[in-house]
Amino acid sequence: MSQNSPKAIRGRRYLAALTLSSGLVLCPALVQPSIDPSGLGLGAHALEASPQVEVTSPEGATVKGPDSIKFGQTIEVTGSGWLHPEGGGSTITLKADKRGLTRGGSDILKTFTAEDDGSFKLTLDYPSLANGFDQEWEPGSEHIFHFLTGSGKAGDAMRALVLPVTIEGEPDSPAPAPDTSQWTKLSAGQASLFIKPYQSGEKIRVRGQGWVKGQGQGGSVVALKLASGQDTFYERADNSAQNAYLRTLGQAELGEDRTIWALLTDDASVANPQEGIYLISSDGSFDLELEVPEPLRQAQAGQYLAVQTLSGRFAPGDTRRSARSEPVPVNGLASQEGKKDDQVTCQTEQASPSARLAQKTVQAGGSLHLLGQGWCNPQGKGAPRIAVKIDDAAISHRDTAVHSNKTIWAIIEPDPKTGEIDTWIQLPAADGSDSEPGLSEGAHSLRLLAGSLQAGDMRVSYGGTGTLDFIVGKYAPTRMPDVLSEEEITSSPRNEVMVKRDGLKISVTVPQAEPGQWVRVNPYLGGSIRARWGSTWQQLDQDRSIHYSMPESLAAGDYKFVVQSGDQESFGKLMGWASLKVAQESQDTGKSATWSKVLAGGNAAQATGLSRASVGTQLGVTSQAGVLGRAQNPAAGGLTGANNSSSQLSRIVRVAPAPAQVKQAPQDSKKPTPSASDRVLKAPQSARVEPAQDPLISQETVEPGADMSLFNNLLLLAGALLVLVVVLLPRKKQ
Repeated sequence: MSQNSPKAIRGRRYLAALTLSSGLVLCPALVQPSIDPSGLGLGAHALEASPQVEVTSPEGATVKGPDSIKFGQTIEVTGSGWLHPEGGGSTITLKADKRGLTRGGSDILKTFTAEDDGSFKLTLDYPSLANGFDQEWEPGSEHIFHFLTGSGKAGDAMRALVLPVTIEGEPDSPAPAPDTSQWTKLSAGQASLFIKPYQSGEKIRVRGQGWVKGQGQGGSVVALKLASGQDTFYERADNSAQNAYLRTLGQAELGEDRTIWALLTDDASVANPQEGIYLISSDGSFDLELEVPEPLRQAQAGQYLAVQTLSGRFAPGDTRRSARSEPVPVNGLASQEGKKDDQVTCQTEQASPSARLAQKTVQAGGSLHLLGQGWCNPQGKGAPRIAVKIDDAAISHRDTAVHSNKTIWAIIEPDPKTGEIDTWIQLPAADGSDSEPGLSEGAHSLRLLAGSLQAGDMRVSYGGTGTLDFIVGKYAPTRMPDVLSEEEITSSPRNEVMVKRDGLKISVTVPQAEPGQWVRVNPYLGGSIRARWGSTWQQLDQDRSIHYSMPESLAAGDYKFVVQSGDQESFGKLMGWASLKVAQESQDTGKSATWSKVLAGGNAAQATGLSRASVGTQLGVTSQAGVLGRAQNPAAGGLTGANNSSSQLSRIVRVAPAPAQVKQAPQDSKKPTPSASDRVLKAPQSARVEPAQDPLISQETVEPGADMSLFNNLLLLAGALLVLVVVLLPRKKQ
């Protein structure tokens, strides 16, 4: 058999397909298998049978299907041996082309459960745009189906079988993408439209992308209007088909608009270009040739033509957009009527630009209705182009479709005559499929920036937190409240706030608040915040209290535990405070105390990692600017200075053990800078000592009050004996 025979080529392809299957990840979904109306494993439109291919897993599960199919033919697949280890059939997920084939934005084509005996029979739709797929399999192309188990049902076996299939016929040469650099472009948020310059006798060609309802929800229902002037549009003689379709969407009154020249939908069953209804892909793209209004068939050079787009007014949950193109060149010349915004006088009564969101709550992947006024350039020279950013550029696109600066989420253009904004901003999805990172639940904001996208525009930065806020899903505060001054705290009422400490556990009660209210607690010491010992955002329980654990014990001092609101309408408001005095722990507790030997050349603060305040209190050491000096009271511990000779041995001092260093995940992107008194002093690298960790430090436990002078004398004696041995040993050998 020749290596290039069809049979040999298919054999190599099967082997490659089986190899590829091992790298796929299973993502189950609940989708019912299609029903075979014949009951014989034949689809409703199945053509004559073709040679069959069967693949088998090491566990004995099989998949059988056609070696090749004709273009547009349904695909019949059967299987056996797909048994769950605990009984019954396995749950199987079907994908294709290494997740490259998608339907409605999802790479999971089907999820179904085999019969109790492990068998199944499927009739698969041919992958085409008309069948709702996002890609279309062309004649002459080769493809792979993936049958996967392991996570669709708990305890199922991990399997990955691959079934190859070839589309019969000669491959078509793909039509080259047109050069749209000279086409008129229209932008509506993340959606765009390109209009080819019109020549008399041709059709009007338009190409669009990004016209989707939302993440994975299919193409929008879009109306295209052809403008014959600034305020006039061409009308259809008969729009009865459009009316009938819009009535099915519950929008009968909008269907009477005869100026809708073309209506785009992703419902292939109603698409009919002769009646003004065109098909849009589920990914929001289209490439259409529109019939031409009679007055344009004999158009004059420079005759006015523009395209107006509308979406979000016809189908529930659709993305609302409204945008109009500049005049399209007709017979080589574009109309100058309304051509350039900077030649239009923009008039507004607003002293400065402003904007607001019509709604405050939205789901990830949804749209925000943005309204604004006063967006006129100086001297009335049109309106500026505005860049929209989310969370002050914390979220960015994964591509540069909108702008080379990926943090520009959308670009909007106010009305050049009035400076008004009335547009919709489509938000990213939660899963991060179209943004980095994804849009999480909680509080977010928009910022509007003008002055960098277009020469001559006014420079404006508007919005951000506290101005253009919105909530995704259920509200939860995410940012740090403002740090308060000592005067702001003490001049405000305590409002009966109570704080209780039990070791590392803190409980705070806010009697004048309501259960469920968002609050955050931060201790202050000496006018400085100690956020490390504060709480995260929590909701008050039914007792109007929150409870949290600190990462380490509080240092001695007089604290003020401050409560601030996290509610959207009163974010950061001081709700009250309570005092808490943390006394220095007694040295004579009757319990064993920890003693640490301090290496020569260091000091007690370096050896134990104690803060300036705690070391100064326990050892009588003075400090300035957060750095410990020499011991001023030898009786309090006999510390030697950092300049002492390394040959000297310091006194053994009694100190409290250093708190364990607990690593925590960051709670806020915005944290106050700790004051000098908060910083923990660290030893130089050559003298770094950590209690119970550094083998160079010998630690022992003794009873409080024990006299250490004897121990010191023993150490000196041991040293003298060691020197004597070193001196005498060579003499003995001689």
